[in-house]
Amino acid sequence: MRIHLRIQFPHEMDGEGIHPYLENYGALRKIMERFMENCESLEVHCWEDETDAIRELIAVSDRVDVDGGNPTIIRTKCTPEVKDLLLNRGFK
Repeated sequence: MRIHLRIQFPHEMDGEGIHPYLENYGALRKIMERFMENCESLEVHCWEDETDAIRELIAVSDRVDVDGGNPTIIRTKCTPEVKDLLLNRGFK
């Protein structure tokens, strides 16, 4: 059975860009952890100008497929490194 789960990170925007509220993940983090337990692959959508986030995700991914454009879509295996980035560290 395939499950498609869409999660949008809470964020704020200022003159320097978009910043996630890592400290306010709360229930969102628990939902993500639960679904990532048996996750084989995932997809992350970023705006094409979020180059740091795109590079960070690609750097920890052992297999990645990137569809450029706006949004940029990154498909990757759900490895421990990818889970750690999304659940604990967050993007710069």
